[in-house]
Amino acid sequence: MRLPKHFNELSPFGGLAVLFVLGLLARLAVTIFIADNRTLYFEHMLIAQNLLTGHGYSWDEWGRAVLQPTSLVLPFYVYWCAFFQWLSPLNFLPMYAAQALVAASGIFPAFRVGQKWHSDRVGWLFAGLYAFYPETVFMHSKAVAESILLVAVLWMLDKYLTLRREPPGTRRAYILAVQVGLIAAIGIYFKETAAIVAAAICISLVMQKRPLRVVSRSYLLPIILTCGLALAPWLIRNTVVQQTIVPLRTAYGINFWISNVPESVGNDRTPDGRNVLEVLTPEYNAQMKQVLPFDEQDREWAYLGEAWRLIKENPAGYVTHCAHRLLYWVWFVPAHALAGNPLYRAAWITVLLLGSTGLFVLWRERRLDAVIPLTLIGFILLYVPVIVLPRYRAVTALLLLFGVAVTLDRLWTRSQHRRSIRLAAPLSSTKCEDASL
Repeated sequence: MRLPKHFNELSPFGGLAVLFVLGLLARLAVTIFIADNRTLYFEHMLIAQNLLTGHGYSWDEWGRAVLQPTSLVLPFYVYWCAFFQWLSPLNFLPMYAAQALVAASGIFPAFRVGQKWHSDRVGWLFAGLYAFYPETVFMHSKAVAESILLVAVLWMLDKYLTLRREPPGTRRAYILAVQVGLIAAIGIYFKETAAIVAAAICISLVMQKRPLRVVSRSYLLPIILTCGLALAPWLIRNTVVQQTIVPLRTAYGINFWISNVPESVGNDRTPDGRNVLEVLTPEYNAQMKQVLPFDEQDREWAYLGEAWRLIKENPAGYVTHCAHRLLYWVWFVPAHALAGNPLYRAAWITVLLLGSTGLFVLWRERRLDAVIPLTLIGFILLYVPVIVLPRYRAVTALLLLFGVAVTLDRLWTRSQHRRSIRLAAPLSSTKCEDASL
C-alpha cells in the first residue's frame, strides 16, 4: 500500500504516534464541539456524586428505592467519574478529554494485535480503522466505560497473542499469563464484560495447547489466580455489604425485568423511544413497590422473579423479544437515538459486511483464532436473552474492525497481483515479437 514519502521514512513507533495524534485530535474535536459536557447522568456519575457528597458508594435506583450501599456497577469507572467531578464539578470536559486520551492510546495495541494475528499491513489497517471508525471516535464522549474497556481488551489480546507462542513451563510464560490476568482484572473493574474475553482466552489456550495439565499449570492457573486475587477485595466487599455472594454486580435482575415488561420492545425503551420506567401504569408500579424488598440484592432476586413470571405468562412474547434483541445486535436498535444517524448506520453496515467477510476468509483458511468466535458468542449469549443497547456490542465492533482490516488487505493484495499481471502482459508480448524477428 503506497503511503506518503515522509510517512514511509518514519519508524513504526513514529507512524503510530502520527495515528495517535490524529485519532486524539478527532476525539477531542468531538469532546469540545459535540459532547454534552454539563449533564450529570448515567449510574456511574450519580454514584460518584453520592461519594462526593458523603453518602458513600450508594445508589437509590433512580429514586425508586432508599439510598443504600450498592453493588450495581464495578468501582473503577465510578472513581474515575468521582475524581473528575471533584476536579471540575460543573463542566465534565476534563473527564471526556481524559477519556479521549485513553481511547486514542488503543491505537498502539491495535497495531500489535493486527500484526500478531495476521501481518504488518493488517496491523496498520486495524490501527487506522480503530483510530477513525466513527463509533470508536464518539464512544469516549459518554459517561460509560466502553471506551476504556476496548483499550483493556486490546492489551489483553496483545499479551495473549505473545503468550500463545511461548512454550509452557518457561518463566516468560508465567509472567505473560500473570499480565493477562492482571489486565483482565483491570478491564473487569471498569466493565464486567471483560471477563468474556478473558474466558475466551483461557478456552482458546486449552484448544491450542496440550497436554491439559501443563497448559493449566503454565497458562490457566496464573491467569485465573491473578485475576481472582485482584478482584477479591471487590467480591469480599460485596459479600459484606449485601450479606450474600454477588457475582460482580447487581444489575441483571432489573435489566431482565425492564426488557420483558409488555411496554418494552426488548430493551429499556418503548416503541416511541421513551424509558420503560416512565410509562408503567400506576397500578403496576404500586404492585412492584409492594413486592420489592429494601435490600439491593433481595430486590435483584425480586426483579428476576417478576421477569420469570412475565415470561411464563407470555412465553411467545419472550421469544419475540429475544428475536428482536438478536436483530438489534446485528442491525440497529430502532428506539435508540443513534438508529437514525446516517453516519452511524453507513459505518456499521460497512463494518458488518467487510468484517464478516474477513473473519469468514480467516475461518476458511483455518487462520481464525478461537478467541474471536468465542468472544462473539459469549457477548451474544450474555445480552440477547436479557437486554441490548448499541454500546454493548463495542467489543463485537472491535473484532469486526480486525475483519475489515483483513478484507482490505486481501483486496489490496489481489489488486496488486492483477496489476503485476497487466504489466507483465505487454512485456511478454514484446519478447515474443523479438523472438520472431
